Amino acid sequence: QLRRGDRPAACPLYLYLNALRDLSIALPWISVETTKILLIGQVNVTSEEFTCLKRLEAEILVVKNPKADVAPVALQSDLDHISSSDVLILGGGGSFTWLAATLQWRGIILHSQTKDSALDGLPHAYALDDTGRFPCNSSYNFSDYFAARPLDRSSGGSKFREQVELAMQDYMRWYEEAKPCEGPRGRDGFGIGRRCKPPVFSPACETTTASPSPSTVPTVPSPAAAVPNRATVPPSRWVNVTAALYPLDSRYVASSKACPAACLGKPGKDCEKRYCCKAKGSADTFETLSYEHVAFLRIRCQGNINHDFHQSFWPFFWWTAVYNNSDFAILVDRMAKHPNTSCPAAYWLDDLFWALSKANGWKVHNFSSTKEYCITGELHILEGLRNCCDYRLKPSALLRFAAPHFTFAVLGQLDQEYHRKALIYSRGLSSSWRRIRRPEDLRPLLRKDLDVEILADLPSTLVAQARLFASNGLVLAPNGGWAPNVIFMPLDSCLIELHLYQLDSWVQRYLLYSTIGEVLLIVGDYRDPEKKKIVRPKRIGGDDDFLVRGAKNNLYEDIYNEMARSHLCNAYLAKK
Repeated sequence: QLRRGDRPAACPLYLYLNALRDLSIALPWISVETTKILLIGQVNVTSEEFTCLKRLEAEILVVKNPKADVAPVALQSDLDHISSSDVLILGGGGSFTWLAATLQWRGIILHSQTKDSALDGLPHAYALDDTGRFPCNSSYNFSDYFAARPLDRSSGGSKFREQVELAMQDYMRWYEEAKPCEGPRGRDGFGIGRRCKPPVFSPACETTTASPSPSTVPTVPSPAAAVPNRATVPPSRWVNVTAALYPLDSRYVASSKACPAACLGKPGKDCEKRYCCKAKGSADTFETLSYEHVAFLRIRCQGNINHDFHQSFWPFFWWTAVYNNSDFAILVDRMAKHPNTSCPAAYWLDDLFWALSKANGWKVHNFSSTKEYCITGELHILEGLRNCCDYRLKPSALLRFAAPHFTFAVLGQLDQEYHRKALIYSRGLSSSWRRIRRPEDLRPLLRKDLDVEILADLPSTLVAQARLFASNGLVLAPNGGWAPNVIFMPLDSCLIELHLYQLDSWVQRYLLYSTIGEVLLIVGDYRDPEKKKIVRPKRIGGDDDFLVRGAKNNLYEDIYNEMARSHLCNAYLAKK
């Protein structure tokens, strides 16, 4: 789908040729004879730019005069082709491109230069790099999409790819002769001056791009080789992470302080309250850690896992991904032996850390307040973010990279029957805020054949909570500190999150929703009108209990209406 319209310096054709070449490798059975290639959009069909498409017997469907009477009919035709396509290739442009792409219902989307991460989280959308190539070290596998199709797999092979290569040569000849970057304004998908980027046809792994200081982007190993299927979706569809990771940026200055050749010790004047100071004492009194990088991490043994996970653990996991290819170790202070600290027997975040450490083979040293530690390389003090509400911190690709790693480390293989199960979590016993009164009144919303569990309290351990969220295709709950467990939910699952008065969704703001199928955010006044409203300082939203019926807004009807309008959650809805 090539639509330039009012953006003549967008969507150069070479993006699509790169995508076709890599697609021919991923699907070696496709051929010119059995594949129909359509080019739709607002382009100058008389340009010799498109001559190369004759190699692929492509059909160009465009509107010569978009203001003519036929424009609405042509638009409907374009949308029909988009929605029914087996492979939809997008090369950027305006919002029409990604809005129309959401209509596709049975194929895959390959997209490059998509603005604002608009297609991130769409299960069948695969990101390409900025030149239209499959990202370096990606292991995209589309066999599941086409396994049940009556397709001819006897032809194809290298012939289709050869035709694509010839089309690339034709295109380069056109580019060198037409010089689209030279002119008063952008044209044919190219800008002018510094904004002109020439075509790149080399394989992705043969080119390197300089990365921002302080280090280069590591090649993060694909989880597909080590992690079993996350639910029923092939591992190759989990993540495109290589192109999206980058070193900790300025927002993490407070979280990552590099101290070369430093020692950890008791905080004091010399350490500037950072446990980071010069070595003191003799070799008998301190322990030397000889690594290129050492991360010092504190794990609180009690508190709100929502805050701890987002403010402390997530920046740490980002750090491990960034420095994955270097010689690094972790010095962890579990705070269990600190004075005036009472720790429960099991704590969610502590368990998650050790599960990931074991699965990834991290080198971990336990910090003791009675020792001093000398770091021969760089020491990174991961203090955690003081601002709890900086929602820009997670690149979506890293989220999709983390989800299967977390799931594998904690659970291993998932329950394959989750589509038949649903969870209503009412926060009924241990919590003092946002409880659902009579949660059983919500049961008729869901199909009778579903195995629905109504739970007042979550289990105490990480493994039990992760297994609970991973084994249900639908979860319905008031917003709360349980939110990090969303990362364990199946990729095509549904979350219905309830909010009082105004939206306060960390699942949305921290992009956790991008790791699952669909999130419905239900917002309204569901408080018992006969009770006084709970007011807590600096609290966003409300803390009153939810009435299913009888409040200013009808919670039952609001959930039903949102499920009926949804694309995925409606599969669990009981029909009236």
